[in-house]
Amino acid sequence: MELLEEEDPERYQTQFSSYIEREIEGDSLEEMYQKAHEKIREDPEYTPTEKKDTYPKRNEQIPKTYAERKATIAAKKAAMKAALDAADDDDE
Repeated sequence: MELLEEEDPERYQTQFSSYIEREIEGDSLEEMYQKAHEKIREDPEYTPTEKKDTYPKRNEQIPKTYAERKATIAAKKAAMKAALDAADDDDE
């Protein structure tokens, strides 16, 4: 985590954005896990938490029908063929 922060700050920002929002640094991760293990050792009994009735959907894309998928593929093939034909015309 620290190595990435020094070598590539932009990638560090994108990869660890949730840690940055919570102001968690690489040094404090070990302490955080040690505290969690201590709490588990104090009371190892499982206590269930309250669950939400609904959760936000992760994938908001609307599924395509078979015909729509076929049309998309046909359009991609046509575009690729046009690009190849244009490249062949340029070569000649």
